[in-house]
Amino acid sequence: MVSTLKFSMTLVLKSPTGSPSATTLHFGEAMNRPDDVSHTPVEAPDTQPTTQDLEVLQGQSETAEAISRQARRLFTHAPTPMLLVTAAGRIADANLRAGQLLGLSPERLTGRRLEKFVATGSQSTLAALLRGVFTQGELQNAELVMVTPDGAIRTVRGDAVHDPGDEGSPAWCHLSLTDITDLRAIHTQLLDQTDMLQAQLQHLMARQYRLEHEVQDVIRSTQAQLNLHLARLQNLLKRHVRDAGPSSDLTLAQDALNRTLGLLASLDGYVQARQLRLRPRHVDLNQVLQDVRSDLKDALAGRTVEWSTGPLPTVYGDSRALRMILTAYLSNALKFTRTREAARIRLLVEEHEGEYLIGVQDNGIGFNNRLKDKAFELFGRLHPTGAYEGAGIDLATVRQLCDLMGSRAWGDGKVDQGATFWFACPKTD
Repeated sequence: MVSTLKFSMTLVLKSPTGSPSATTLHFGEAMNRPDDVSHTPVEAPDTQPTTQDLEVLQGQSETAEAISRQARRLFTHAPTPMLLVTAAGRIADANLRAGQLLGLSPERLTGRRLEKFVATGSQSTLAALLRGVFTQGELQNAELVMVTPDGAIRTVRGDAVHDPGDEGSPAWCHLSLTDITDLRAIHTQLLDQTDMLQAQLQHLMARQYRLEHEVQDVIRSTQAQLNLHLARLQNLLKRHVRDAGPSSDLTLAQDALNRTLGLLASLDGYVQARQLRLRPRHVDLNQVLQDVRSDLKDALAGRTVEWSTGPLPTVYGDSRALRMILTAYLSNALKFTRTREAARIRLLVEEHEGEYLIGVQDNGIGFNNRLKDKAFELFGRLHPTGAYEGAGIDLATVRQLCDLMGSRAWGDGKVDQGATFWFACPKTD
């Protein structure tokens, strides 16, 4: 006769959330009874658990419980507020920091709907966050405004990740809440200060614009009166004095007014360059050059200018800034080739990795190359004031524009052998 001795052991484990789960292990052994005299063939016995087996199982159980306790401690005492939230939006568990943030103990938070702690304006954001994390299974984040039971308002960043759980157990998401209330307040304060500074800047720019135009109007009116008196004086002198020339004092005054108007125009261009809001895009430099030459038609009148240029590239930059740069370089070349019987102006292009170098070369009077950095300084004149007009502002404007575009500008020259001024421009993608 065969009898079977059976043995079973049940292990109770806890998940990181504290929820118990039970696992039952079964053991058995078939045995021959002594009074079985028929010597009937005996079935193969099952393996009986040995003392060593039981010790191994007990060790595994203790290890699992230790891991569970450690995971629980890590969750409970984590420095960041953390929640376990079900797909229905209920809090399945909370750590101590979450309790401090929401104003209730973790035990009192458990089972409550999370939306009860969220401001009305953020409830749709919370719903979208939970819907995204449970349907897409990817990390989701959003900014939420939380309201504690005592009415305190906190702004938090919520980061949620899906935890599908074990088979047969409910799914939840891990939701960490980072308090950004102070950061948001500082950000709002900075935005308010920026708006205030922008308003002040706009006010100052408007005042500067009005003042500049008032000064220009006064100078132009004075210039018109001076020209009128100069013409009358010239006619009077012609009647009484043979070969009479214009009054030197009046002529000097007229030149001074012209220089003042030129200085105001240059300063206006420099200020505009500093305040220019760049709009980078693909720009055809051939079209820019055509527009600049059209703008300089008055400066070209009566001049013999030999232009040398091949096809120019399409670059990535701000069209207004590029137009101002080429205008400054070409005006500079025309000014310092005035003493030449024929001005020769050549546009150069060098292609490098990621950028083009654009140069304007002339056969003018040149300059001492040791002073090339001074040429780009504000009021950095390299020639006597009486010899050439200008206040040394145009090249400083070019450097300002290149700095805004993250580019660079420079020049090279030799006395009486001309000069070449360059600027770099990024290629199009």
